[in-house]
Amino acid sequence: MTSDFGGVHRSAQKHIEETECKGGFPKMPSSQFLKFAIVGAVAFVVDAGLLLIAIEGLNWAPEVARLLSFLGAVTTTWYLNRTFTFATQASPTVKEFISYVLAMSFGLAVNYAVFVAVIRLNEIAGAHPVIALVPSTLAGMIINFLFSRRILDAGDAPK
Repeated sequence: MTSDFGGVHRSAQKHIEETECKGGFPKMPSSQFLKFAIVGAVAFVVDAGLLLIAIEGLNWAPEVARLLSFLGAVTTTWYLNRTFTFATQASPTVKEFISYVLAMSFGLAVNYAVFVAVIRLNEIAGAHPVIALVPSTLAGMIINFLFSRRILDAGDAPK
């Protein structure tokens, strides 16, 4: 009686190669991440639009306006990510939305810190705060993807 430990090892190695990249970080599903990026682009437009309305129309400081624009963007991404990116079948709940907003708040912290730093350190971005949305949005994107996937995919997991 011989066992096929070599086959088990090869199977485990194949799984590791399929799910990890250099440095041991997990690979992101490319189609899911592409959809996430598309949703992010839509949310960027919502974010920038609300930011401009709050700054130009309501005469709010950019740091305060950014909080309003985040709420609009996070609501947009929650809805579009649950329906388009992750195709969540479970009905939306207040608990899911609150969990999502709280998880995105960590991404917001990174996003907001970069936003404030850029508008304070760059004269052009200080005069045109929408410019600072680009690096700040990119800074929070990966964090938000990982949290979104965990929360919105969990809605379909067997209980």
